[in-house]
Amino acid sequence: MSSLEPKSIKKNRVLPKSMDFRSLKREGIEHIQNLSGKIWTDYNEHDPGITILENLCFAITELGYKSNFSIPDLFFSKNGNDRAFTKTFYKPTEVLPAAPVTTFDYRKLLIDNIKEVKNAWLLPKKTSSLGAKITGLYEVLLLLDEEKYDRAYITNKVMKLLNANRNLCEDFESIRILEPDQISIDADISISPNSVGEAIIARIISKLLDHFAPQISLYNLDEMIAKGYTYEDAFNNPPVENGFVLDSELEKSSLQKVNKLFKSDLIKIITETEGVEEVINFTVFKNGKEVTTELIQLDLYKIPNLDIPKILSSKSISLYAGEILYAPDEDVIQYTLDTIRNRDSIQHKRFIDLDIEDTVSSKDKDEIEYYYSIQNSFPRNYGITDFGLMGKLTDKRKAQVKQLRAYLYIFEQIMANYLSQLVNVDKLLSTDETLEDTYFYQKLDYINGFDDIIGNKDDYHAKFSDILGKYDHKYERRNRFLDHLLARFGEEFLSEAYSAIHRESSAFAKKNFLKNTIDAKLKYIKNYIEIGRDKALGFNKTGDFSDEENVSGLKKKICLLFNIKNYGYKRLSEIKNSKDLEVSETKIGKKSSKKSGQFNFSSNNKNILSEILAYGVDRANYHLESTEKETVIFFENPVSRESIEIYKGKNIKDCEEDLTKLIAKLTTYNNQSEGFHIIEHLLLRDVDSRYAFSYLSDNNVMLQSEFKYLDPDTDQLGFIADLIQFGKSKKNYKVSKASDKTFALTLTDDSGNVIVKNETFILKKSAEDAIPVIVEEIKATTIDSPQLQFRLQHEQDIGKIKAYDEDPFSLQLSFVIPSWSGRFNSNRMKYLFENIVKMNAPAHLKFNFLWLGIEDLSTFEKYYELWLTERCKEEPKQPLLDNLSHILMLLIKKFSDKTIDKNLEKELAASLKEIK
Repeated sequence: MSSLEPKSIKKNRVLPKSMDFRSLKREGIEHIQNLSGKIWTDYNEHDPGITILENLCFAITELGYKSNFSIPDLFFSKNGNDRAFTKTFYKPTEVLPAAPVTTFDYRKLLIDNIKEVKNAWLLPKKTSSLGAKITGLYEVLLLLDEEKYDRAYITNKVMKLLNANRNLCEDFESIRILEPDQISIDADISISPNSVGEAIIARIISKLLDHFAPQISLYNLDEMIAKGYTYEDAFNNPPVENGFVLDSELEKSSLQKVNKLFKSDLIKIITETEGVEEVINFTVFKNGKEVTTELIQLDLYKIPNLDIPKILSSKSISLYAGEILYAPDEDVIQYTLDTIRNRDSIQHKRFIDLDIEDTVSSKDKDEIEYYYSIQNSFPRNYGITDFGLMGKLTDKRKAQVKQLRAYLYIFEQIMANYLSQLVNVDKLLSTDETLEDTYFYQKLDYINGFDDIIGNKDDYHAKFSDILGKYDHKYERRNRFLDHLLARFGEEFLSEAYSAIHRESSAFAKKNFLKNTIDAKLKYIKNYIEIGRDKALGFNKTGDFSDEENVSGLKKKICLLFNIKNYGYKRLSEIKNSKDLEVSETKIGKKSSKKSGQFNFSSNNKNILSEILAYGVDRANYHLESTEKETVIFFENPVSRESIEIYKGKNIKDCEEDLTKLIAKLTTYNNQSEGFHIIEHLLLRDVDSRYAFSYLSDNNVMLQSEFKYLDPDTDQLGFIADLIQFGKSKKNYKVSKASDKTFALTLTDDSGNVIVKNETFILKKSAEDAIPVIVEEIKATTIDSPQLQFRLQHEQDIGKIKAYDEDPFSLQLSFVIPSWSGRFNSNRMKYLFENIVKMNAPAHLKFNFLWLGIEDLSTFEKYYELWLTERCKEEPKQPLLDNLSHILMLLIKKFSDKTIDKNLEKELAASLKEIK
């Protein structure tokens, strides 16, 4: 039976009002009756007025018909490609994917993007590599597709991908490739008499391989739709490169399930294999040793690997067809197994085409816009059709025809303009920067008799355009259209806040203000895909920090909301080094030198430069005083309430001109200082993992090395060799004063480098007496001496983390902002900025806002730029990076605290000295 429904025409179809001719005519007659019912009573079809009404109603139905075209027909009609149209209808592949957020997202990212990775896991860490309790760190575990790959290359590739997709206040501390635990089996299996034994063994091995490490398949879009996924569900993932990964498959291959095997599960897998009747005997071996328990538990960093060569070579799987032992061919088993695995691997890694075809329309833009004149629908005796009037006509009759045409032309121009507006709606809802007008019209020169009515066409069109422009409040309307576009994406531009910001910072004319708002909204919408996709991302700490695009998604969004032009890294205090700006200190009582033609701001206030930059852009903060000889300009500091003489000129006119130039210069400085820095505290943790070795002698003297070793395993032999070589000679030992109360015993090499030392001796003689005992003990020691394992220990340096009472790293951001910038120099604007940040930032993060003057910001940026330079290197120099991180943490604490902490100042001074 066919599923096609029979075609039919509905008798009583309900039309939209704009397409219902009878309804329009009825409503028109009602209007006529209300307006002229006392003098016009004949509404029959022969009446000329009704004829005009009918033709107007018919024309409106055509407008209604075209207005009800589908969105694709209106937005993607033919002849549209040559128009200034910038798309705002994004494809699902563009707008739906989001940067990874969950551990499942990161697993999908790695499996999809790196062909060598068969599976991946992210484990949240409770402590850093240095033992500090920090939230936001991950350890990454990888299962490679083959063991032959270059591990260092894969690890580096994975780390680069992860850092390019790193979330704010999160970091990937280590990557570990899982090592195999070899699993083999011995089994006696009963099979069906007509089965092929080689195929059964191949299927058993393949199923066990999938159980040990479940295959993660990549699906194309058609397969996802066939599985019941909508576009929204399918693309609710990180951007797809090779295929979609299912959450269900990731769940099946969770690490908790993979490194835990049960014998009963293995027996069940074999029993359910096609051709198997019964498992008679079954034994499991792990790394060659028999497992006698039901649970086969693997270590965290191990993955079960089926030892296929051993199974095949030892023929550990015995097949019985009844009482007869089946003798399988090893080569046939291997061939069959390869065929099965290759077939599955095609699904695992393949190229996927996610390109969705562009929307097309059969409609023609020019045809939609074309207006067919209603004059052609009038009876011939009206004389306004293309045929005109027949025979000899009086001048009066000719005038009547022109009068009717002129009367109808008013209606026709309105309706034609409606169609122009309709076909240009794509421009109104676009990000076309060249769009100037929001009302569109078309010329009706082609209508019969147009020239006779209008006269000079060029003059008419110019005047008509002027009239249209007078009523086209284009900047206000364009702003509303852009607000509509933003609302479609669930976004709000905070226009009122934006308005307040601009009116506060400078005296924008309304027109200029609206134009700036439009520019800001256009830039925001054009960047919406990145803003929406990357809103939780941090910057790429292995990329180029000077790249304007290498910023966090949050910073980019906030900059676009506040129309801050350049959101990439830049030194906001750079104006301090300007050649046009000179800052000097003069002792009290000593006059500072003044140069002719320069503005000189002199004050006891150390923040004077920041206050000049903040308030010097406002003409209201200056006043002029004149005498017969000169005119003096004073700066009225609204913070300190002091009046500062800054300039002397010949007359008011010259001073006003020079003051205007000063304000313009300060405004330029302000614009150069617009911006802010986002500091992720987690990235300021110590990452340099250093170890120290210690040696415990028989007389309980603990000798410890410096924290200079990178690996406790590989560096131990070198430490032992140095200890034995130089510890045998008394001349290499030295006793010295360690502090006011203690003495130090130090062992050095021939160059004076310290090998080990102890600084806890109360008496000098005790230290001296310990030397011969230690020397004799070391003389009797070799590098293979078993007692060394009891005497040697290693300790990890936890760095400067011990200097912090509380956890200052987990889930915390600091915003460093110049306090003098004209955009944010009032408390109201600062409050607004902080609230917009809180509205748009991830809700689980804690914020710290540091509004710094130019001196403090200059200090901070000096070390922040050094830190960025070192942090973004592939191999940062240590301990330089950790020392810079510590300095930044101390500066953040210093600027956050309102009171002066002498201990903090002392530690900061010591750290700065260490850097130098």
